[in-house]
Amino acid sequence: MPGWADRRGPAHAQGLTLVEVVLGVLTLAIIAAAILGAYIGQVTLNEHARNLSFAIQDVSRVIEQIRRENVGCTTPEVVPAGATSWNAWLEAQAPAKTIPVPAAQERIVVTCSHRNGPASGLCGSGNQVGAGEWTSAAGTTNLNPLAITVAVCWRQRNRTIGECTFNAGTGALTPVDGSNGPNDVAGVIESPAMVTTLVTCRS
Repeated sequence: MPGWADRRGPAHAQGLTLVEVVLGVLTLAIIAAAILGAYIGQVTLNEHARNLSFAIQDVSRVIEQIRRENVGCTTPEVVPAGATSWNAWLEAQAPAKTIPVPAAQERIVVTCSHRNGPASGLCGSGNQVGAGEWTSAAGTTNLNPLAITVAVCWRQRNRTIGECTFNAGTGALTPVDGSNGPNDVAGVIESPAMVTTLVTCRS
């Protein structure tokens, strides 16, 4: 018996039981899953931060162009020169939209507010700044300056960022207002990338 115990001791000390192996593998799997989850979350956050930065850059480009077009005027306006909308204007620029998605999956929406309502036409035909964009008649806003809001919607990882709807058939975004219908009621879309400013004639 002493000899059997001596032979068993060293052999047992050099190996692991099945339970120990399973517990070790499970521990490693849990650690790997946690690290992978944190990595994927960080990649998503980095992508969102990058796209938000690009969107703000596009907002700034549109606002700067609106200000350029109101140099030497008598009454400010927000109609895009040579384009049907500010979304179309930005697509025609070089470089065009900067978020790395198809052009139709980044949408610029400009809203213009003024006191006199649609009759003045200062914000575009039919009170729209451009095709697929709208204005709101604000009683507290004077004709000069005009209050404008530039907002951006975009697609990111099969999600729509901003208050737009995505048409999977056409692959395009459409602005949506508070009544959940495109362009039927004056309103400003909500977006993480949106800037409101006043535009007046500049000398």
